[in-house]
Amino acid sequence: ICKSVITAPNDALEAMLEDLAILGELGYFWWNGWYQNLGQGPEYTSCAYFWQQYYMWIKLANDILYIAGEIDGNTDDQTRDIVGQAHAYRASYYLDLARMYEPKPNEILMPGSDIIGLTVPIVTENTTEEIAKRNPRARREEMYQFILSDLEKAEKYLNKDKNAYSSPTLNAVYGLYARAYLELGA
Repeated sequence: ICKSVITAPNDALEAMLEDLAILGELGYFWWNGWYQNLGQGPEYTSCAYFWQQYYMWIKLANDILYIAGEIDGNTDDQTRDIVGQAHAYRASYYLDLARMYEPKPNEILMPGSDIIGLTVPIVTENTTEEIAKRNPRARREEMYQFILSDLEKAEKYLNKDKNAYSSPTLNAVYGLYARAYLELGA
């Protein structure tokens, strides 16, 4: 049974990432910040929300990639662009998940050495249900190699002349490259 203490995704993210600053009008619920900090653990929805939501989005990107198949010289431009968008979205989702769920060393509460450097499981369009049942958390290096590989494919397949606000373009891909390399410290 999951208990819900945090209702808005932004509140959950702020509480989960320890960047919690309670500002503005709290209304009658003055203890909201305390409850947000209390509501972090396996029986609460604040941390599970992102896991469940992002993996649902990743599945949508994987379904597109599975249906599209391999891109070759005979693939039409529209399909290439859609596949590029799917790779960009998937890279973005994994970048967010890796940053949220990778335990980082800190001065207050040092994570156990057995989980340092672990991110989240990688699920691709070729991951079967049997593989998914035994799919461990990916090491940091493996995750960022996967993210950069998706970004390379997105860069290769996206329509170079397209400017859009509702779907990924090359500018978004370059921004994701910057975020990934910033996270890697490269």
